[in-house]
Amino acid sequence: MDADLNRRFDLFEQTGQVDPDISVFVREELLALERDGYAITDETAGAFATHVLMALQRCRRGEPVEPTLAEDVVAAELAQRPDAVVAAKALNQRAAAVSVELPATEVSFVALHLAALTMSSQSVRQPETEP
Repeated sequence: MDADLNRRFDLFEQTGQVDPDISVFVREELLALERDGYAITDETAGAFATHVLMALQRCRRGEPVEPTLAEDVVAAELAQRPDAVVAAKALNQRAAAVSVELPATEVSFVALHLAALTMSSQSVRQPETEP
């Protein structure tokens, strides 16, 4: 995890936007992804981190999740990425450690972020070809 991504977490905590335990949980999730070979930087995982931090915090506060008009588009995209859906559901189960459960709509958006993270990590890991 790079310094910019760590600063992002620090900012959310210092401004009181997320509870410290939620921040620790999401940091640990990203570190686990990094150990699994994902490229975890602010550029590749910043949007994912922000979304998960805020989604968990909103759920903890009991704020409603509004359905989006794009749910059919999201479902179509995720039909091609069942691995991301499985990973997002697993993350949601682990969120019980911070006493939060995301609704299905949020799990779908987490899955989209994970799919994007997978694609960006694969492009980072592509071997360079000799000219």
